Amino acid sequence: MRVRRKARAVKRRDNQLLPEQPEEEDRAVAARIVALRTSRGLSQSALARTLGVTFQQVQKYENGTNRITADRLAKLATLRDPGFGILR
Repeated sequence: MRVRRKARAVKRRDNQLLPEQPEEEDRAVAARIVALRTSRGLSQSALARTLGVTFQQVQKYENGTNRITADRLAKLATLRDPGFGILR
């Protein structure tokens, strides 16, 4: 017999309780990802292939739902230019 769990108001990530809404920094990074993708004329699927993730994961990055890892952020920066201006 399976027991159904109630949905929680917070998520557990790295043993920390985090709010459901993205934090300001997550929203800022998300906006820059969208800006970079659209300036390059890429679809979410094309960007996903470049990063080695699914387009759903790119959607989550762009919504600020999931945080992007440093290695994927570095790949994004190389799309813009080797100067890493997107990270500033």
